[in-house]
Amino acid sequence: MENSLESAVKQFFAAAAESGLEIRAGQIEMADEICKVMTLKRPLAVEAEVGIGKSFAYLVPALMQYKKEHRQIVIATSTIALQE
Repeated sequence: MENSLESAVKQFFAAAAESGLEIRAGQIEMADEICKVMTLKRPLAVEAEVGIGKSFAYLVPALMQYKKEHRQIVIATSTIALQE
């Protein structure tokens, strides 16, 4: 069963694709998994190749969840460019 966060994120990516953003299958899968663990309030570790679209895959659900709950979300990355 799909939750409202998953629905909102899928709608965002569908609209972004219609506007010309290149959507990658792995990116959508990652965003879906992130939605699931955010809803369950569980941690998630993700490792994915360069260029899969990790930044959008985790930022879109995180921002939507923050907008809904106004609760802190922690994202840890070992990539210095993303940390900055």
